[in-house]
Amino acid sequence: MGSKVELYINYIESTLYTYFKYLLAKNYKYGIVKLFITKYIEVRYYNNSIYKDKNLSDKLGKEFKLIAKELIKEDKEDSELIKNICALFGYVLYFDDAIEYTDITVLIDSLFEENYVFADSSIKEEFTNFIKETITKKESYHNLFITKDFTLKYKRYKRNVYKVTIDNNIDIGKLYSDYAKDKAFNTGIINEDKNYVLIKMLSEKILIDAINSNFSQNYIIDLPDTFFTKPKKYKKLIAMLDNDLIRSRISLNISYETYQKNKNIINETIKNSISYSLELDSTFDNEFTALVLFKYVIVHEYLDCFDAVVESKETFNTTIITL
Repeated sequence: MGSKVELYINYIESTLYTYFKYLLAKNYKYGIVKLFITKYIEVRYYNNSIYKDKNLSDKLGKEFKLIAKELIKEDKEDSELIKNICALFGYVLYFDDAIEYTDITVLIDSLFEENYVFADSSIKEEFTNFIKETITKKESYHNLFITKDFTLKYKRYKRNVYKVTIDNNIDIGKLYSDYAKDKAFNTGIINEDKNYVLIKMLSEKILIDAINSNFSQNYIIDLPDTFFTKPKKYKKLIAMLDNDLIRSRISLNISYETYQKNKNIINETIKNSISYSLELDSTFDNEFTALVLFKYVIVHEYLDCFDAVVESKETFNTTIITL
């Protein structure tokens, strides 16, 4: 199935190829353009870079310089094309919402005045329509996640680590008490299905974070143990995390008791790069070696194992969250 975020990023990638086809005209070379677009997507949406610059433009500039240097070394005849591709990415940052602008027409007029645009000015209107269409499609995508029926709630666990839950805002009248509404929303099939909505809404939040070059926030969500008795529903939920950006930011929280009962499927899922958070409970048997599998280990102060876990946290290679 794949995640909606994957679809969005794939759409951005496809528009970039069209962007360069327009502006490079007869000089367009897929193999060269592909190297730069691939690196752009890695840095822009996955924060995958050897450089730690906070400024996206600076970071991309350094990454592109490495690619350009290697390509020019292989074939000096393409040096002008390579330099032009790098320069054109300066405008990509505007069109891809990394830098604000006030008027799209003025921006495109400025672009077509640049000497590194090979395209004839006669295509400017067609190019403008293409850019406006991409803007409209991106807005339509984000609008899919706007709902008054549900709200995400955040509880800070540690710096940049938040527990996320979902509230139901649907008005079902005064016939039912708040207790009855909460019970219905947090038990049974509804309790399972609301996790699809939670992940969908949280994925959009993470995508917006990435668009704003914010990769610091991480999120923990509870996974009801009933999912492990329903393979199809479990597979559907895991498929919603089928994107590196989402996988790196969302951790599924389970109790130690749930882990013991479903160890094989959970371990297999972790092998496939899905992140889990483990919440220790009274069933914890001091099996400390198991803790290294989890991105986060949550331990409550009232548990007998609290002191031992906290004192040994340096050996787990994971983040301990104390509550």
